Amino acid sequence: MTDPRVPRSSAQVVQRSVMELRARRKKKGRRRWVLGVLVLGALVWGTNTYLYRRPAAAALAADPHTAGIDLAVNLRYYVDPATMIVDLRRADVSDAVDLFRGLLRAVKAVDDATWIPGAVVLQRNETPVYTISGDDISRLAYNFSVARNPGAVLVELVGKLRLPGGGPLPPMAVTDAAGRWAGAQP
Repeated sequence: MTDPRVPRSSAQVVQRSVMELRARRKKKGRRRWVLGVLVLGALVWGTNTYLYRRPAAAALAADPHTAGIDLAVNLRYYVDPATMIVDLRRADVSDAVDLFRGLLRAVKAVDDATWIPGAVVLQRNETPVYTISGDDISRLAYNFSVARNPGAVLVELVGKLRLPGGGPLPPMAVTDAAGRWAGAQP
């Protein structure tokens, strides 16, 4: 029963006002949630760009032998700190070995800017081709940067590569392994 001192129309006005207030709060909460997701997405993308993609691109552009290589370097799913993805998007180089030279230069630049996760996946247009441990590729990138015989480092790199399922790579030359990553060979 309603209070006789409050007219019926006033009670209805108050009830409608309360319902409208609840609806506005609910709508405002959704807006905040969507805005929060957008800000978080932008933060994750920016972090990957700043810590991984930018140093790798700068290292490749600095060397005329590797300037024609486009590598997209980021964390897996942009948030998985255990795996780094190195995706070969474009390779305009005269020598297939320049791909691995570019890879090692890019990894060295990323390692100088931040850290190399425990696993690295080498992809070609988002299709995994090889995997290698982060420690191995980080050490090889350093050795390549100070090596008097970079060819030996490239041969060791091919020996450390694994197939995407984790199996060993069949014995092959550096040019064959680089060509397979470039998509020129099956």
